[in-house]
Amino acid sequence: MSRADNDALERAQNALLTKFPRISTLSIIAPSGVERPEEKVRERSLALNLAFEEKVRGSGIVVTTRGIGAVMVRTFLTAFFLLNKAKMAPMVFASISESMKWLHTLDGDDGSWRELSPTDVQGFNDAAT
Repeated sequence: MSRADNDALERAQNALLTKFPRISTLSIIAPSGVERPEEKVRERSLALNLAFEEKVRGSGIVVTTRGIGAVMVRTFLTAFFLLNKAKMAPMVFASISESMKWLHTLDGDDGSWRELSPTDVQGFNDAAT
């Protein structure tokens, strides 16, 4: 994630929150080689998480790659969020469909985005990256 990504995320979440009282988020991580983000990017990401945590009903993070590296990333993220001081810890998944199923179970889901399929979400992600 870059500084520009953080800015775009903040704009998108603020725009959604003008229409909905609470939102759900789904992030897709496809590490080809795991690199640690810059310190300022990590700090800004944490600040955004804290700023929006009261408005986010749930957050799914999908690590789409396979193999031992992906297992290590998912394990690290899960442990990190368990130890984090956030009120709402994101859930970490191996697939978009698993994450979407979980997000649909959250309180307050009005079903307005149920017509999206995991393929739609993957296509959107591919176009954005």
